[in-house]
Amino acid sequence: MRFVRQIVHLLIGLLATAFVAAAASLVWPTASHWIWIAAYVVMVVLALRELIMRQRTKPGG
Repeated sequence: MRFVRQIVHLLIGLLATAFVAAAASLVWPTASHWIWIAAYVVMVVLALRELIMRQRTKPGG
């Protein structure tokens, strides 16, 4: 059950990041390229953090 909860949290975080990036791209269309690069970096960091936290909380690890 913990794994499912972690995946759901990860997906919510990625989706929220995408929505924020899309909204920011609409507000600042000239900076859209950099906004999406930053959003992808944030998404990778979120995924890596979730993997690291999963390893740390693994029983016997």
